[in-house]
Amino acid sequence: MALRLLAGTGIPQWQKAPPLFRFLWFCGIRVRPPHFSSFLFNFAFFGVFFGALWVLLTLPFQWSRYTSDIVSAVWPVAAIFGFSGLVMAFDFWRTARKHRLRKWSELRTETEIFD
Repeated sequence: MALRLLAGTGIPQWQKAPPLFRFLWFCGIRVRPPHFSSFLFNFAFFGVFFGALWVLLTLPFQWSRYTSDIVSAVWPVAAIFGFSGLVMAFDFWRTARKHRLRKWSELRTETEIFD
């Protein structure tokens, strides 16, 4: 039902069900669509995802630079975590508010939600 509600809003498909969420749903992990998740959840979820992605992509190239000083290795990851989490959380919050989507608690049952 939640995905059907999103379908009628005109929100692009990649934003209604981002690939990461579709992968989690495919694996059987029942996570709320991002428009129905809290700002804090989206901040943490996307921040951790993009922070981890940043580490995986840059660590092989930067490892020798960061072996002597751990602080210089942590601050870029923290900055990516904070910035990407904030941007994504704000975007999903703004879009949900713009399209006047109902709150998650107003949807009836989990089986209807993920239909």
